[in-house]
Amino acid sequence: MVRREGFSHYGGSKMALSFTTATGDGSTTNFSVPFQYLQRTHVCALVDEVDTSFTWVNSGTIQFDTAPADGAEIVIY
Repeated sequence: MVRREGFSHYGGSKMALSFTTATGDGSTTNFSVPFQYLQRTHVCALVDEVDTSFTWVNSGTIQFDTAPADGAEIVIY
């Protein structure tokens, strides 16, 4: 996990801006969300800099419908 400098304010709460990165392998669809968030709707994902939809498997894992391509840059924030 990489922690970005700075803070965000959600409903008066001060939280560090956090994100994690991964690299696609063409077959993995589940990725960890190893940081705290207030609501699931506050978490977003980019695959090769494109907003990409996902579903929640559990409170710490998201799943893409299609596995990101081999070498694709994944950012979950």
